[in-house]
Amino acid sequence: MPKPTQSSKDNINKKWDSIKTIIKETEQQLIEKETFKNKWYDEECKFAIEEMKKAREKWLIKGRREKEEQEYHHKRKEAHKIIRNKKETYMKNVIDSIEDQKHNNTMKMYQRVNQFKTGYQHTFSIIRNKKGELTMNTKEKTEIWKEYFDKLLNTEDQRELRN
Repeated sequence: MPKPTQSSKDNINKKWDSIKTIIKETEQQLIEKETFKNKWYDEECKFAIEEMKKAREKWLIKGRREKEEQEYHHKRKEAHKIIRNKKETYMKNVIDSIEDQKHNNTMKMYQRVNQFKTGYQHTFSIIRNKKGELTMNTKEKTEIWKEYFDKLLNTEDQRELRN
């Protein structure tokens, strides 16, 4: 095997540095981008909720005076109004997109309808260890999968895999 020259090492290091820079920049962009669970929830909703929380804290700290209570109830009413309007607008847009898909892509239309009908359903990631016990621990699952693929990919005899 020929030895790599200094220029080829430098070239590889430059490529690696550029890849590393791209990965770090992408990571930073993903971290900065705040994602919300609900698609309708945005910065305006977040701001309204924060204002409501501040008003509530002020009301509780100042000894539950009537003026602060009224301000809190007003902020609460405003926040709920903003959230209700955002949800309504989002649902209206979804319904419009479903209606648009009715003629073009029936399968996608039914998928969207079923998605709203069933809602969010959490799925559990459970696997069995060698003893036959169920495990949900991430580290244990990683170790189980590591052992499985190690055995699968590093055996030469096909009969060993069946055991």
